[in-house]
Amino acid sequence: MRQAVEQVFGFCKDDLNLLPIRRHNERTIRGYLFMQFLALILFIELREKLLKLCTVEQALMLLSHLKCKVFEKELLISEPTKKQKEILDQISVMAPTSMGI
Repeated sequence: MRQAVEQVFGFCKDDLNLLPIRRHNERTIRGYLFMQFLALILFIELREKLLKLCTVEQALMLLSHLKCKVFEKELLISEPTKKQKEILDQISVMAPTSMGI
């Protein structure tokens, strides 16, 4: 059990850049740890799904280049590149072509 807990905190510190908690309010600490825990779960899930394709960091970098044009009542999302489509398919996410505001 201890090894599993240390592995989780290792992920938090190394991969998610967990910062030192400098708060005295218990609610703030619990909220921060909860957000870190959710980020860790998402990171592990993405890492498992993207194992053969690329790293999580590479996938997020490639997906951050998706662009959209903002109009008064709608967003038009650009067509993903081939690599972006592969990543989205691998993690089972559909990229919309437009969204209403």
